[in-house]
Formats: sequence, structure tokens, C-alpha cells
Amino acid sequence: MERRAWVEIIRSKLRPPLAVALGSPGEVAELLADLQVPESTCYQMDLYQADRLRAELDRRHVAAQVVTSPDLWDLHPGFQTVLYPAPLGGERSLKIDVVEQAFHILRGGSRGVLVVLSPHEKDQLFP
Repeated sequence: MERRAWVEIIRSKLRPPLAVALGSPGEVAELLADLQVPESTCYQMDLYQADRLRAELDRRHVAAQVVTSPDLWDLHPGFQTVLYPAPLGGERSLKIDVVEQAFHILRGGSRGVLVVLSPHEKDQLFP
């Protein structure tokens, strides 16, 4: 699918405030630049990745907060949407953990929206 088409599909499902769970700095910054969602918070586990993400966001003039914490559920539970750009070769257990923790930060639990972007067209973990 063409990038512009899936960006529009994702944009139609997002409701601010938005949390972006992990993802490479360049990918996250590019996504947020394309989506233009106000009230975005980016979660990273690693301080180095968080600093790189801040630099990428600044370079693209994207206003978003970057939070570093050991666990995603350390963020406040007030997000309407969590966006998880799953990595191509990431650990299965980490992917499952991120999805599980995402529900803890959604406002109202299951009433929020979790969007998982998979690099695989027919992903068995995220069908």
C-alpha cells in the first residue's frame, strides 16, 4: 500500500492525546510529521534513542514530548490512542509486552485505540 494511503487510514483512527510506543527515532519523527497529531508523547526505554528522537523531531519541526522510562505503563493513563510501530526483527516477547502495557495507558482502558504498524504484510503476531 502506498504510504500516503496508510497514513490517511491511521490518521482517521487517531484521537489525541497520542502516545507512540518505541520505534526508531527517524521512523517515529517521520510518522508524527506525516500524521500531524497534536498532544503527542513518544515513549522510549533508552536514553540514547530518546535523545536521537528529540533531535529528529526538532529537525522536522514536530512538537512532541519524549519520555524515557523502564516501562510503558509508567506513563499516565490518559491517552486516547497508542501507536506502536513494531520493529522488523524485534523480540516477540517485547512486542507482546508493549501491546499489553499499552492498554494500561489508554484512557478508559479498552475504549481507547491501539494501532500497531507491522513491517510484515501478513504478520502472525499482529494479524
